[in-house]
Amino acid sequence: MRNHRAVPVRKENSLGQRWWVKLLLVVVFMTPPIAAKEFDPSDTPGVVRATLEHPVVLDLPAIAIASKYVVFVVVVACLLRPALVGPLGWGYYAAILVVISVGQNIAVTDQYGTAWLVGNTAIQVVVAGFAAADAGRRSSRTRGSQLRRRRLWVLAPMALAWLLPYGVANGDIVARLPAGALTNEAGVTYCMVTPLVLGLMILYADGVHHSTLSVAAWVGLIFGVVNALIWFLAVPQSWWMGVLHLPLLVLSGYASWLSRRTPAGPPRFGSIVAAVHPR
Repeated sequence: MRNHRAVPVRKENSLGQRWWVKLLLVVVFMTPPIAAKEFDPSDTPGVVRATLEHPVVLDLPAIAIASKYVVFVVVVACLLRPALVGPLGWGYYAAILVVISVGQNIAVTDQYGTAWLVGNTAIQVVVAGFAAADAGRRSSRTRGSQLRRRRLWVLAPMALAWLLPYGVANGDIVARLPAGALTNEAGVTYCMVTPLVLGLMILYADGVHHSTLSVAAWVGLIFGVVNALIWFLAVPQSWWMGVLHLPLLVLSGYASWLSRRTPAGPPRFGSIVAAVHPR
């Protein structure tokens, strides 16, 4: 009998893991905002703050409330039926990121007129593209047996992100669990939606396409680090908002690490045939 030499299984495209893509995303993130009224570059933090304090999406409270519960239903549906993690989980993330990339990063302000955080929008749209491609091609193949029970701890930071419990006292963000936590803007806030999606992907990471997970986690890590610096160092009196961003920072970091060791996905049919019946 002839000895057959195994042919290595070809991996899926890992564009999201390449260092230059991640570097490019950092550069794009640093694109300065634009506004209808001219402002000094040194006042860029003021433009960012004014935009994020009341983005246009908050003028549509019905959408904000509906999105909060839609993402809850998506997460629960994926937990009950793991095969939906790829098409539904990534698909919803792509759709809501389109809303967030515009709605959360554009505002009509008193001081600057209409302002737009271009860098935020750009990298969120990139992530939406990766997520949409994954959902459309069904690159992530998950099943119930891939659930890692040791990772169920991610449900705690996911719950914190979904509730987004905070209050305002003397202009500072404080720890509070108001009734409004059930109707707030968490569902249309990038920094709160992303931990919910990444937490879900972490639970089934063995079947999640590593390229998609890598780029989503990397962008989440960028926002997580920036927010940690802002709320813990620049604005320490509102440290509780920094705590509320820890789910994003922690789950993005963990997902980024997992994406380095997660398989690209199931081998293609042609690769299986080549391994079994080599020429």
